[in-house]
Amino acid sequence: AAKEAEIGAKEAEVSRLKAVIDESTSRSEGVEDEVHQMLAQKQQELDLFKEESLNERQIVEALREEAHRRISEVESLLSAKSEELEVARSQIADINAEMQRVLAAHS
Repeated sequence: AAKEAEIGAKEAEVSRLKAVIDESTSRSEGVEDEVHQMLAQKQQELDLFKEESLNERQIVEALREEAHRRISEVESLLSAKSEELEVARSQIADINAEMQRVLAAHS
């Protein structure tokens, strides 16, 4: 009878330990799932950040190209206006010379 009681106690202990192991395994699987979910979420956040960074770089590059294009347009306009100014100066000089000749002829 003492042996049967001891066997019963050992079986109860084994059952309790199995229950503890099962509970622990279940908890660790839950933690593992949670970790996988967190990893997936962080990967999504990283992918989104990379995509946003790429978009920002593309926007900056497009703005840079637009700025260069506009600068080139302004430089072309300045060059054309400079040529016009030189022509106008030459015409003014011609008119002044003609006025001097006319004044000299009348004096």
